[in-house]
Amino acid sequence: MPRSARVDDMRHTAAIARPPVDTHHGDERDADEHCRRSGLWTGWHPVDVMLLPQPVNRVANAMPGAALAALGIATLLHGTGLGKAGGVGIPLGILLAFRGFRMGAETRSGSVIIWGMLRTRVIPRNAIAEITDFPAVVWTNPVGNRRWSPLLAFQTPSRALTGIAEHHVACVQRLRKWARHR
Repeated sequence: MPRSARVDDMRHTAAIARPPVDTHHGDERDADEHCRRSGLWTGWHPVDVMLLPQPVNRVANAMPGAALAALGIATLLHGTGLGKAGGVGIPLGILLAFRGFRMGAETRSGSVIIWGMLRTRVIPRNAIAEITDFPAVVWTNPVGNRRWSPLLAFQTPSRALTGIAEHHVACVQRLRKWARHR
């Protein structure tokens, strides 16, 4: 088979493998609009999907780390003696700022990766029991213990702006939809 025919055949296969568009569920369509995708469907397994807060939230999530780094710089510059030990806050603040900015979730074909402020957790898809409204992922570890992993990136305070709250709800709905399709 010539190379051009193989490429056309692969494109045709990828086009057939895409799931049909669901026009009856507005929530799922809204979730697709609000959450970022990293690619198209190929074969029968979806490409990784990144679920991230809006940029303003990502910057706000990085602020505690930035404040700690600024405090470390101030103690290093103006402290004397043992007070200069506060400079340890600089690398810790930078790390927390980076992790705060990166908070979110990534779905893969067989697992979800939850990036929190202090911990990154990989949870197998078949271990997920539910995704709560908190939002959090309730799952069972290999020993059989129930675990709870919060999705801090998508927590919505009661005073949140409507667009931000809708985005968070859409991302959690998208994660629920992914977890249902096993």
